[in-house]
Amino acid sequence: MISDPVIITVRRQDQTLPNIKQYFVRCRDRSDKYRA
Repeated sequence: MISDPVIITVRRQDQTLPNIKQYFVRCRDRSDKYRA
């Protein structure tokens, strides 16, 4: 378990479809997905 988690909350009124954004990012290979 995580000892000190970060909790992110979103107001109910902000949980609508127009507020949801989805992005596509092309990576060179599978390992690029996990590099930050």
